[in-house]
Amino acid sequence: MESEGHAHLLESSSQSQEIQKIRRTSRACLQCRSRKQRCHVDPDNPVAPCQRCKAASKACSFESETPRGRYHPYESADPSSRAYEQLRSELSSHRRRIEELEAAVGITAQASPILHPTNGDYRAGQSSSASISSNSPATQQQEMPRVPKRQFTMDGVSLGAPIATLRTLANEDEDEYSDPPALPRMPPPSDASPYSMRTAPHARPSAYGLDPLSQDIITVDEAQSMFDIYFQNCHPLAPLMSYHTQRDATELRHISPFLFTTICSIGARYWHCQPSSSQSWLHPRYPQIIYQLDQCIMALLLRPTSADMCLETVQGLLLYAQWMPLEVPQPGATTLPRSRFNDVSAWSMIGHAIRQALFIGLERCVYAFSGPPAEVTEEDMRRMRVWVNLVSCDHHLVLTARLPMTLDPFPATRVARAFGANPRAEPTDLRYAGLCELIAIVNRAARHSGDAALCALDAVSLQKANRDLDEWDSVWTVVFSSSGYAQFNTQMPFTALRWYRLGLNVVSLGPGFFSGRPGEQREPTSPALRTSIDAAASMLHCLSAEAAHAPLGQTLRALPRTPLTVNPKALASFRFSIDAYWVTHAFATVFLALAFERGAIDQDLNIINSQMAPMRVPPHEASLLARLVCLASDIFDHTVAHPPAAHYREIVFNTKNSLFQPKPVASPPTNGAGGGVEDIFATIMHEGFDWTMDPTTWSGGYGAVPVAPPMAYDGRG
Repeated sequence: MESEGHAHLLESSSQSQEIQKIRRTSRACLQCRSRKQRCHVDPDNPVAPCQRCKAASKACSFESETPRGRYHPYESADPSSRAYEQLRSELSSHRRRIEELEAAVGITAQASPILHPTNGDYRAGQSSSASISSNSPATQQQEMPRVPKRQFTMDGVSLGAPIATLRTLANEDEDEYSDPPALPRMPPPSDASPYSMRTAPHARPSAYGLDPLSQDIITVDEAQSMFDIYFQNCHPLAPLMSYHTQRDATELRHISPFLFTTICSIGARYWHCQPSSSQSWLHPRYPQIIYQLDQCIMALLLRPTSADMCLETVQGLLLYAQWMPLEVPQPGATTLPRSRFNDVSAWSMIGHAIRQALFIGLERCVYAFSGPPAEVTEEDMRRMRVWVNLVSCDHHLVLTARLPMTLDPFPATRVARAFGANPRAEPTDLRYAGLCELIAIVNRAARHSGDAALCALDAVSLQKANRDLDEWDSVWTVVFSSSGYAQFNTQMPFTALRWYRLGLNVVSLGPGFFSGRPGEQREPTSPALRTSIDAAASMLHCLSAEAAHAPLGQTLRALPRTPLTVNPKALASFRFSIDAYWVTHAFATVFLALAFERGAIDQDLNIINSQMAPMRVPPHEASLLARLVCLASDIFDHTVAHPPAAHYREIVFNTKNSLFQPKPVASPPTNGAGGGVEDIFATIMHEGFDWTMDPTTWSGGYGAVPVAPPMAYDGRG
């Protein structure tokens, strides 16, 4: 003890002599130096205030400074020194308390872990007795003592995936969030808790703090207005959200910042949506909102946490895939905003959604509807809505992009009617029930044909699919008409019915119908061609005011030969459609015009003999074909302010111009470089076609040809 005290005394005297050698001006505090006054320093305490500051009751810079070397001990102020000393004092206090607790429970001091700094980070380290180098014989002979975080037990550990099993045994808590349990695949329906994937309340998702409200891009009122726009206009078209429980923007933001940002991006896309508005519909800060959405997706894909493995993440990915953001050009640019939607982007986002859904066991939601309806919870309904929407998106890509399907729709189809008739069901759930049965028809046709991507479809499978679609139409028309649904024929799932009919039958027509080469002629009376023509015409006609007042079962050829006018209610709903609907309706228009130019139909959509030469005279204005094409052009013209519609509007506009352009008597065989409708169709159907390309850059020169008189918009309902 005497030697230690003597050493401390020598060290103190050495430090004081060293300080005395420093010039007086270098030892002045900042306050005295600014006043150019002599500063009286306490040589024994470098952090004590000087006498002048102490007498004036002012803060002295010496109190927050730290010695930084032999020649400049008070070079600058260090504001963190006081916090550092306080932290070290608190750590010492906690260490003493830990030692007292260990002594009380009988743990030896050598077994207690200590904290040591590693690259500035304090981590649990080895015990003090194990601080010897690992190369020494003592550490090689003696096992290092450990203190587990909890008592090790294998009770309750299920044999799941290797990583999940080992993580459970190791009690790792990645990112300080509770990990979901290892879930068995497809448990029996008797499982009392079919899913339990909700994270702990303290869990923080990867998109935390990245939403536009946290970044001061929008206000709380604007966020709620965007939610109202989405739920009033977009939600009925793809009702994967819960209308009664997820409409509050502030509450949903705390649950899932990613889903909150996705809904805000959709609402900002239709911010100025008015029927007579010709200005951009986008929110003034739409680019900033989309930037934050991109940041949320980057964090979700690159830095996911266990808090992201929830139903809200799947909902956000599905909403993104169906209403993709727009790329807004720089100020002063003449180009229009361009949609990100194409087959690759949709395939990618839906693929991520499928992965997330399978990770949380979303496919098991169907088991909840196998028992009594009273046992179905609101959470069961929420999960079933999301699962059906995911399955429908997966199968919609089969017909729009010829990409293989992934999910099995039949478990959901078996309980679809129980889901739609449940007392907790929302009005849109019955539509999902009908959509489930439609999806099963498409899946069955693909499986029977042996091609999951439906690139080819044999006659037997097509005949069975058409028969099933007709039966579905007759059954569900009665269901919806007796349930009091207004204008159900223009809404989902009947919009999907028409597209499925067109998509399936177009596949079976084969490349011979589209090529126009003499060696690949169509059959004289192809049932697939007849069904395709009727389906394409019905897709366009259902948006007319005449269709709203027509009796059920009336055929198109029985309509009066008057111009078709746009139905305002149908148009108000159509302008908020998912991105894929713009593709399907533009495709239907081009298909009808192409069939006429190839000589497959006449101007009233009647099938004509394949041996007859194609019509070289434009259709009459009063013909059914002309009225349908002009109706399609009017529909896209009234949505011109909407950026995605502007691209497809050019396709429909060019198709109408080409259709009414007089044809030469002898037309040279087309090789893909002509200016007819077939060349537009080839561009649309070409694999890898980028739907986001600017249509004004197409070659073909459709701008200076005579067109039929446009049909004015009629506001009568």
